[in-house]
Formats: sequence, C-alpha cells, structure tokens
Amino acid sequence: MFKPSRLGTESVYLIFTKLIYDLRMTQPQSPYANLFNETSNFITRDGVSLRYISLKAEKCRGTVLLLNGWTEFIEKYGEPISKLLERGFKVYSLDWRGQGLSSRALPDREKGYVNEFSEFVEDLHQFVTNIIIPEAEQPCILMAHSMGGNISIRYLHDHPGVFRKVLFCCPMFDLPVSFLMKKAFGLLASTASLVGLGSVYIAGCGEWKETPFEENKVTSDPERYAHDLSLLQSNPKLRIGGPTYAWLKAALKSIKLVKSKAFLEKIETRIMLFSGGADKIVSIPAHHFAAKHLPNCELVTIEDGEHELLRETDEIQQVVWDNADRFLADI
Repeated sequence: MFKPSRLGTESVYLIFTKLIYDLRMTQPQSPYANLFNETSNFITRDGVSLRYISLKAEKCRGTVLLLNGWTEFIEKYGEPISKLLERGFKVYSLDWRGQGLSSRALPDREKGYVNEFSEFVEDLHQFVTNIIIPEAEQPCILMAHSMGGNISIRYLHDHPGVFRKVLFCCPMFDLPVSFLMKKAFGLLASTASLVGLGSVYIAGCGEWKETPFEENKVTSDPERYAHDLSLLQSNPKLRIGGPTYAWLKAALKSIKLVKSKAFLEKIETRIMLFSGGADKIVSIPAHHFAAKHLPNCELVTIEDGEHELLRETDEIQQVVWDNADRFLADI
C-alpha cells in the first residue's frame, strides 16, 4: 500500500523560502524608495562623479557615514538607513566609483574595475573633507561593510581623529582562501594587468546574471534577498558582473596592507567589529586577527550570520542592532 512520504525539515524550509521569495518579487517598489528621491553628486579631483545621499533625523544626536561593499549601491541600504534615522542620526551614504550610479571607468559598465584601492581611499578622504566635516552633526560615526571596511580602515590609519567610533560589518580584511591560492591569484592578476588585460573579467566571471536565493552566499533571509534582487532587475544600471584582473590585483594589494600587525596597531579609534560565523565571502580568522591587534576593538561574532549581516533575518539583525546601540549609548 502506497504511503505518502513526509517532507523533511530542509524540504519544508526550501518550499517556505521559495514562496516568500516569489511573493516578494511581485512587489515592484522598495518600501524605502522614498528615502532616495533626492540624491546629490560629488566630483573628485580626478573628475569622477560620486552619487550620495544625505538624510537627517528630526532630533539629531550625531552623524553616521554608511559605506557599502563591492557591487553595492545606496538603495540596497534603505532598511539600515531607516534604522539609523530612527535612532536619531544624520546619515550619509555613497556609491563608490565604478558602482551604483557613480562614474564607471570602462565602456562596459558591468565590469568591476579599479586601478588601485588607494583611489577609493582618496575618494573617501575628499568626500569626508568637503561634505561630511562641513555639514555633519557631531560626533561622526563610521559604519562600513565588506570592501567598505577595507577602505575605511585605511582611512582611519591615514586620517585619525575624524570619527569617534566605527562599526565594521564583515569587513574585507582577507579572503577565505589558502596562502598558496592567494599567491596564485595575485600572480595571475599581476600578469594579466602587465600585458594589458587588466580590464578583462577574471576567468570564470562575466556579465551580471540573476542568482537564485538557494544559491546565494550572502544572506539566509529570502525576503531581503528578493528585495535587493528586485532593485537590480528594475534598474540595470546598478548592476555589476564579475571583477576584472585589475580589481583583483588592487584588492589583494590592499588586503596585504590592512592585515599587517604594525598597520593595525596604529589605529586607536574605538571599533566594534561584527563577524558572521557563517560568512563565505571574507576571511573570519582575519577578523579575529584584526580584533586582537587593533588597540580599541570589540569583536562580536554572530554564529549563524552570513556575509551581509545588515540584510540578514530579523533575529540576526536584532543582535547587530542591540550591540550597536550598546556601543553608541554614550553618544
């Protein structure tokens, strides 16, 4: 006699998340779209146009500069921006050069490209000097994710005293690959750049393609993942495909710099570093190393958190915001 099989827990979870994902994709507009009705542009010394936003809470207790990661853009951060406004902060955020609706260096705008990460650091310095410092409600706080964390820690090293406190969310201080693999990547990227192939996608990468939720490596939250994907579907100009050899060469060079013990020990700013215990994008041991050698750093590990902690489930985000509130309580 035939007996229907029971669905396993994993199967039920996949069906449930797929339903949420499909339902979310039928909603055309982000609930945070009104935050981005007005954006501005800042022109760097080398003529690059950086798109940014500035939003002010009714009762302001300070300013937060929110910096995103590789491939990202300001609209993706509508929810954390809203949470910061609710907490009484003025908020600035920008699209890095080569991302979002800021200037892109190549005719093929989907190629992830930069000559050196020092260009990002200089962009940040100019933006802070010309926009943040003249307009900010003091004190100033820095909140940075992934690649934004790599750029930010270089800024903190070079320009101490501007930000009172810093919140890092899964910063890109290293990649989760072996030493030999990283050496091989570096040799390949350097050779390709040397022979004029710096603007070519690295092997195995190409133009932007939609990744199903089940295959994503950044969040366990299907609804937030669908929200972010819908932004890219509705505005193709926001998309980035894969990295180029030039980007990879620049990233590896910057990682080598920021993972130095001597480099980290010179940064005295108070820092809270969030690390996702399930992060598959950046190196978790590098977070522990940085927390050990930064003079004033508290490490908060969220065991079930994947790479994008600010796009994670309500439960995981609650841990992030509870700790952030504690860290910023005296501001």
